[in-house]
Amino acid sequence: MRTPKHIRELVAYLEERFALLETLDQHEADCYDRWGVEDLLAQTSRTVCRFGGPAGKPTGSIQGAMETVGRQLAWARQQLSPQSPYFDTAQACDYLGVTGKSLYALVERGRLTPLRGPRRSYRFTREMLDAYLAQDS
Repeated sequence: MRTPKHIRELVAYLEERFALLETLDQHEADCYDRWGVEDLLAQTSRTVCRFGGPAGKPTGSIQGAMETVGRQLAWARQQLSPQSPYFDTAQACDYLGVTGKSLYALVERGRLTPLRGPRRSYRFTREMLDAYLAQDS
């Protein structure tokens, strides 16, 4: 994919990178080195920084790279609609670097308490998600 020039292109770029990492996460543990995940993360972070977004740090794991790219994707999506301070379920998944199924499991187990949104949907604040990440580390 070519270098994104607009925030919508950045979102598509990050979604593509996140999907690639999800695919790699389902394979063997040695995929991290073999597929050059560190290089992918560095390239993604440079691209996001051009838009003023958060940089990523080397993580040493595919799961860590997914969390970093997920946070960057959540940031980029919020740039599209900055009027809301809340993350919907998809944005929260991106921010945490988990799937929707995993997010719902976290809520069911009481490890993450959402706010109720319209039509029984979940809403989260950045502070709620950061608190979960801090306690999970």
